[in-house]
Amino acid sequence: MEETLLGTILGDARLEWHGRGVRLTLNHSVNQKGYIEWKRQELTPLQPSPLFLNANGLYPFWRFVTRIDPRLQALWNIFYGSGDKRVPENIEELLTTPNALAVWLMDDGTLDRRQGSMLFETQSYSHSEIESLQRCLERNFGIATNIHQSGIGRGLRLYVPVKEARRLAEIVSPFILPEMRYKLPLSL
Repeated sequence: MEETLLGTILGDARLEWHGRGVRLTLNHSVNQKGYIEWKRQELTPLQPSPLFLNANGLYPFWRFVTRIDPRLQALWNIFYGSGDKRVPENIEELLTTPNALAVWLMDDGTLDRRQGSMLFETQSYSHSEIESLQRCLERNFGIATNIHQSGIGRGLRLYVPVKEARRLAEIVSPFILPEMRYKLPLSL
């Protein structure tokens, strides 16, 4: 559970105060129902709610929330201590397993099918936080990345060149769900 929790907090999940504690909120597009069902199962110890389909608006999504849990408050202190989600200074000590990396990739990874490079969509993080993630990937997994501008006013992303993308895919492939394999280079 801890690896799934870490990868999803780096990615799409949000920790939020609710009443007297912290809960996890998770949304995924309607096309990723299998993925959110898997996450819900992985996070069973946190007592997730049933899945809810929010079909209102332009982008329908599946959603669940967990109950308040002291483990989530500890993670909130690490990832949200200043209010907004951030990359903790000790990310190299936290993001150490291929499984956690795979969940983050399934959440925030993008594949450029034309050339086989990959991206981590890190636009919500600061430049120094993205540099911390870059160092973490290099030191813990041997993956070299570059920081790229996502577009005018859109933030920064971690770019994984083709050769490094193949290495990344080999590391995480055993942990990538079948319905999320479209995020991996086709050669695997």
